[in-house]
Amino acid sequence: MSKTEIIAIGDRSGSMGPIRTDAIGGFNAFIADQKTVPGDATVTLVLFNDTVETVFENKPLNDVEPLTSKTYAPSGNTALYDAIGQTVSSAVWRHGRMDASERPDKVIAVVLTDGQENMSRNYTLPSINALITEQRNAGWEFVFLAANQDAFTGASQLGMDPNMSVSFEATGEGVRSGYLSTSKAVRSYRTA
Repeated sequence: MSKTEIIAIGDRSGSMGPIRTDAIGGFNAFIADQKTVPGDATVTLVLFNDTVETVFENKPLNDVEPLTSKTYAPSGNTALYDAIGQTVSSAVWRHGRMDASERPDKVIAVVLTDGQENMSRNYTLPSINALITEQRNAGWEFVFLAANQDAFTGASQLGMDPNMSVSFEATGEGVRSGYLSTSKAVRSYRTA
């Protein structure tokens, strides 16, 4: 049975405040659903606003605890490129230092944002596109969930497969629906 690492990169900028409860519930439902999928999986969770915070890294899926209002408190701006760049680069570095038997067979990164990039200092759109393209060529998959923008175009600009993008309304129902669609895509990737 294959091993998958799920990398979740979640926006917690101030604009997520009005849908905070639903963002928490959507992520928790996503994790609960993934726990029912056969196979070994780990999860890395990174949250971002002006800064990028790794909440946990390569944690066994069954040990992932639900998000709470304490661990998910929206504020600040949107450093989307820095979040993606730092997270992907860190995972590549970590995988390179693992024994081959410990490395995941599959890696899928899920990026959720409700706004446009406006705060990154270390990465640009061209550098993110190159990084994502390189990792996709190495077998990684990326899912892009975006509110208040065209997810198809956003995914293309970032170097992701536009068919693995989901647009959602920045409402409670929208974010829950986005996470449900994402969970189906991740389930399909893990079991393929």
